[in-house]
Amino acid sequence: PPQTALALRIRELAHARPRYGARRVHVLLRREGWPVNLKRVRRLYRLQGLQLRHRTRRRKHISLHRGTVQPPTRAH
Repeated sequence: PPQTALALRIRELAHARPRYGARRVHVLLRREGWPVNLKRVRRLYRLQGLQLRHRTRRRKHISLHRGTVQPPTRAH
């Protein structure tokens, strides 16, 4: 059935572009000519166990060479 062909193509696109979620895969499918709805792509994406791989946040390192903070000389 076309559903299995669509699911296979979604899996191929998701593995080729691991940073793409269901929305961007949907855009790629539409450009290829698949008459597919975003809800269907999301459902098939989820049923295949595909998830967008999250980026790990980089910690901001605080400099140790800050110097001393001057106390205020008067109130504002």
